[in-house]
Amino acid sequence: MSDTERRASPRSTVGFAVVVRAGAESGSGQLKSISRLGALLESDKPYVVGTSLLLLVQIPGDVLEVRGQVVRADTAEGIHSLGIMFAPLALPTLKKLDSLLTPS
Repeated sequence: MSDTERRASPRSTVGFAVVVRAGAESGSGQLKSISRLGALLESDKPYVVGTSLLLLVQIPGDVLEVRGQVVRADTAEGIHSLGIMFAPLALPTLKKLDSLLTPS
């Protein structure tokens, strides 16, 4: 079974700027893909698996604010790739997120 088939929620490729907050620390990054359940983030800072994050995603005309946890962290050639699993999303946030997802 491929990774795509195992996903519970399809992902859309994006390229949105993100402010990343972990406690009192802030960083920046770029969202590479997103789904209803999580995202792939390239961050300017490394974060370890288990870190809770607040992501402020700059979407057209708005900011999408989501909380999540790092479930995968890799660094290659100075790029910190993070797999983020979202915390449960409020309905207004879920509606904003749905507007970003590419229809099947």
